[in-house]
Amino acid sequence: MKMTENKENGRQIDMAGAEAGQAEQEIPVDKLSDSAFYRMYLREVRTRTVVSDEAQQILYLRLLEGDRSVQTEIVDNWLMRIVELARFYKDTPVVMEDVIQEGNMGLWLALEQLPSDLKEEQVDSYLLNCVRDAMENYIREITGEADREESVVAKAALLYS
Repeated sequence: MKMTENKENGRQIDMAGAEAGQAEQEIPVDKLSDSAFYRMYLREVRTRTVVSDEAQQILYLRLLEGDRSVQTEIVDNWLMRIVELARFYKDTPVVMEDVIQEGNMGLWLALEQLPSDLKEEQVDSYLLNCVRDAMENYIREITGEADREESVVAKAALLYS
């Protein structure tokens, strides 16, 4: 499993599912976008309290036990991590702020739709996969890759019939 250290908060990010052949980029998150909105967002995110991995596991446990009040705290802990994940997609022809926003939405949706059979130690990986999937689906949608894939599948189905 390919891991990279998050320079902002010391957490590791699993990049095993990153695009094939995409080299790990050590671009600072400050350089992902020149937008004033992005700089404001980074300033705001950096003011959020990030808890330890042990405290995060306790939040996950509470969530699994049905305590939805911890969702906001979990999201706060993930905001910078999502920015760090977005930098692995910096070479795609999309706006980074939008990729980050899709990651944030993917996280909220994942928290709302948490599988009931998920174990405490699986929550982090589950959320990571959901965030990554949301970012990658957005990129495919914007770049038209999803349309090309659907077209190929439709043509293959037509040929099969």
